Amino acid sequence: MSETNSCMYTHPLLEALRQSPDACACASLRKATRLTTQMYDHWLAPSGLSAAQFSLLATLYYTRRVPMGRLAARLMTERSTLTRTLAPLDRRGLVEITAGHSDGRVRDVVLTAAGLEALISALPLWQRAQDALAAALGPEGWDRLRATLGETERAARRVAAECKTGNSSGSSP
Repeated sequence: MSETNSCMYTHPLLEALRQSPDACACASLRKATRLTTQMYDHWLAPSGLSAAQFSLLATLYYTRRVPMGRLAARLMTERSTLTRTLAPLDRRGLVEITAGHSDGRVRDVVLTAAGLEALISALPLWQRAQDALAAALGPEGWDRLRATLGETERAARRVAAECKTGNSSGSSP
């Protein structure tokens, strides 16, 4: 049997992170997002919708007809991820993907009547998930979470825009 190779090198910054694993904002946000999504998925399960599908249907309710590229941008997701999320909804007839009005090469996404019905049916389950998280955080924690998430999104958008324009203070990847 061969021994497992282990790295014997240590790095000061990585060792500091070992002592404080929550210091990485990205890792902490991803962990919290995964756990929150799992909780919402649990509550939404009787509806047959995942949290991602529920959010997508809700977004389509507000946007009505939207080009796929604009929908991906609004959801802050990759187009390929959006396509994977849309596929089961399309098969179930909850959304319709059609040629765009002004440009047939563009694909528009539309919430169907069945999709609206599914969204409305899932709303009480979504509300229970919201209520469960709000109760776990308490009123002040819930308000703080929502404010912090808004601030974090705005800050991340600014930093991402700076990275795209080359104005960031950090080095390029």
